[in-house]
Amino acid sequence: MQDDAQDDPESLLHRAARFREFGEFAAAKDVLTRAVEQYPSFKKGWLRLGEIHEDLGNMDKARTCYQTAISLDFEWKEPLVHLGKLDFSLKQYHGAVRTLKAYLKLGGDDISALLILAQSAYNLDDCKTVLTVTAQITNMDENIYEAWEMRGLCHARMSNFSSALVSLNMALELNPKSVTALNAVGDLCYDSGNYEGAVSFFTPSITKRKKQPRVLFRLGTALWFLDKWSDSIFYLEQYTELVPDDAIGWNNLGVALREKGEVTRSLECYRRALKINPHLEVAKTNMTTAMNKQVIP
Repeated sequence: MQDDAQDDPESLLHRAARFREFGEFAAAKDVLTRAVEQYPSFKKGWLRLGEIHEDLGNMDKARTCYQTAISLDFEWKEPLVHLGKLDFSLKQYHGAVRTLKAYLKLGGDDISALLILAQSAYNLDDCKTVLTVTAQITNMDENIYEAWEMRGLCHARMSNFSSALVSLNMALELNPKSVTALNAVGDLCYDSGNYEGAVSFFTPSITKRKKQPRVLFRLGTALWFLDKWSDSIFYLEQYTELVPDDAIGWNNLGVALREKGEVTRSLECYRRALKINPHLEVAKTNMTTAMNKQVIP
């Protein structure tokens, strides 16, 4: 009598859930495999078997199970979420976008799933989808900083700078520690010639995450434009330590040193730049300027 009860699909599902709860994934897989073999149209069994295969690292088998569950009920949203998240975790962004768009079309409103859809689309440079999905997210909950951040990044990619600043500043209000948002606003300021603004955003970014070569370069250069030689040198030295084969980095460090009056050190930097790139004309010009400055009585 007990065996007959266990052959009931819901009973098998319950039994597998208990095994999974205690970390007995292989046993759970065996029970669920039995369930779908006996009841091939048991959609919940296919879904849970997919989850177990994920637990065991069998991603291809997990995908097959999720796809089977979807085929058994095209209006069932849960397996779409699982399949979309699986594709995202495997960096199969086209698949994630396709699956999670289907989920959204069915009225799916799980914010974590929609964020994965937006992130997948962002990774594919599909800003139209990003803006559509993040608008829905912020309508549901305006306090999701990731949605504002992706909106801002996409607006920046599309050269909608005013909209980018609005969204990125909203992201920073919600999460002041977001290095991504800090750098994005810093870049917008830097590219528009607002070097004070660039410094105000790049500085906390570097404080939070030290080894960011591109940010160090831009921060050091922005400080040079503001005539803050010592601060400029501090960051450009860090940049050249991280990227010792960049001739422009050595050139810019040389310029900052020269302006501070450290002509001998600046000449060393120009020599390093020209050793890396003998055709860097700006370094040749700067070296001549520094040498002339050195010989002035």
